[in-house]
Amino acid sequence: MLPLLVAGGVIGVGALATWLLSDSNPETILEKNFVVLGNKLNENTKNEKLIGKKKILILGQPGAGKSSLLWSISDKKCNPKPNIGQNTDATNWHKKEMTNEFFTFYKDEIFVDIPGYGTSNHPYDSYVKFFPFPLFDLTIFVVKDKIKEADEKIMKHLREVNKEDYSKNLLIVQTFSERKTDEDKKSLKKDMNKYFNAKEEGLDVIFASSRTKEGIDTINYFINK
Repeated sequence: MLPLLVAGGVIGVGALATWLLSDSNPETILEKNFVVLGNKLNENTKNEKLIGKKKILILGQPGAGKSSLLWSISDKKCNPKPNIGQNTDATNWHKKEMTNEFFTFYKDEIFVDIPGYGTSNHPYDSYVKFFPFPLFDLTIFVVKDKIKEADEKIMKHLREVNKEDYSKNLLIVQTFSERKTDEDKKSLKKDMNKYFNAKEEGLDVIFASSRTKEGIDTINYFINK
């Protein structure tokens, strides 16, 4: 049984029931799009394009390399092609109300490459209040360099909404590995343990590069297992 979206929350069972919206209704176009996405995921048993497919969220701050990573994961064959760009909000959901433009398809997976959080157009609070995090089978949390306060807050929120499924359904990916020395990677792993409790909670951390393809096979292993 899947949850049903109602004004102010979700009715459901198990982990899915933890997706609760704020008491107020969505106000911005971004928030409305988050709610529409949640509804689309909830009705996946009725939508032929979604039936039987693994739903994967690609999450991270602007410029973390989320879209480039998706393009590499799919061997440049996903449809539609991700919006790859260097500009903040290259992927944006704040300008127009959307219907089915959320999804990117590749083999038996459905990817949702969401805009980077923490900008004026995509504020952190909107993600916490309205984004349907628990409705995904796997979250790929993409971090470019140092962990920022917004990353810590998002990680805390993922723990709260996913609860027992938290560590099982989360993969942390450090991108642009071709720019990092062994010492850089060692330092970044320490940050992961310090701010994300990665080692203590058994979270998988992968260094990846869309340019050299480092880590791409490992990510696909986790997606397909």
